[in-house]
Amino acid sequence: MGLILKYFDPNSVSLFTSRGHETHFGKLLMRWTVLSSDLLIFFPAVLYFVFVYHGVNQSSGDKSDVAWHIAVILINPCLILIDHGHFQYNCISLGLTLGAVAAVLSRRNLFSLCSVLSFS
Repeated sequence: MGLILKYFDPNSVSLFTSRGHETHFGKLLMRWTVLSSDLLIFFPAVLYFVFVYHGVNQSSGDKSDVAWHIAVILINPCLILIDHGHFQYNCISLGLTLGAVAAVLSRRNLFSLCSVLSFS
């Protein structure tokens, strides 16, 4: 994400002079990079995990449980306040972790290993 920010606003990620650098455009760029990382990594991982979890535990309920579990995970106030309010990218590691757990549950060991190694 730093490379994307460097391309559009190099002053916001310069090593020694970016501390305290706040512009409206820089904040907007950081918010969009957090949201795009959510859309590209975290949301698909949540969907994958919930569908695998409900596939493994077929006695866990009906279709409304799937939607409820997806909503509860995606509308987590901690992630919304921390990641989006302070421009943190925790959802990337959480998405990779959820993807790895879902891969383990579905017995896709190679995918789980790739997910774990990508953020370690």
